[in-house]
Amino acid sequence: MAGEEDALCAVCGVGATHRCGRCHMTPYCSREHQRQHWQQHKALCAPYTVKENAVLGRHLVACRDLEAGQIILKDTPLVLGPRQVCCLCLHLISLENLI
Repeated sequence: MAGEEDALCAVCGVGATHRCGRCHMTPYCSREHQRQHWQQHKALCAPYTVKENAVLGRHLVACRDLEAGQIILKDTPLVLGPRQVCCLCLHLISLENLI
């Protein structure tokens, strides 16, 4: 992510001195532009920020209170594991057969 000094307002593109108070990621030059952009930004406003340090590497940190069980990230897997196959006959095992 660009440094604070390189941040440009999401509305007008000039140097930004403010950030979204919720996700702390989207830069704005004024509160007026932040309010003006909210309808577009709220769908993308993440409840976390990406941080990095030597011990943890890249990780997510909540930037607001989260409800228990709240889904904050959805992603498709890059790799899928093997299907459940019988080791003897190599037939697929379905959940119905396990009950």
